[in-house]
Amino acid sequence: MPRGSQPEPRAYALASARVLDELIRRQGFTAQRAMPKAGFSHASFSRALNGTSSLRVDEVDRLCEVIGVDPMEVWTEVERRLAERSNVTPIKRRPPTEADFQSGRAAALREDKGDDV
Repeated sequence: MPRGSQPEPRAYALASARVLDELIRRQGFTAQRAMPKAGFSHASFSRALNGTSSLRVDEVDRLCEVIGVDPMEVWTEVERRLAERSNVTPIKRRPPTEADFQSGRAAALREDKGDDV
């Protein structure tokens, strides 16, 4: 996602749980079977799927280990979905021109340069 455009924590937590749920099923597991092996309850995962709580990074890592998925796959898919959902398009800024320097706009353009993606 572009800098300065962060999803709200609840959206990130919910997307993470949904991606994990899909991966669990894709790998041939059920949540009821995978959760205890990862060291936490199915109820905590259900709360994450409902958006009332979130999974910690270490829980995601343990669950990925149990189902045989690289945790990076989870985070990459979460980022892709959130970016797609928000229709975020990075802003392309142009470098300052001589006219910008003469009009005083160059300083503002240089300050914005840090936002480029």
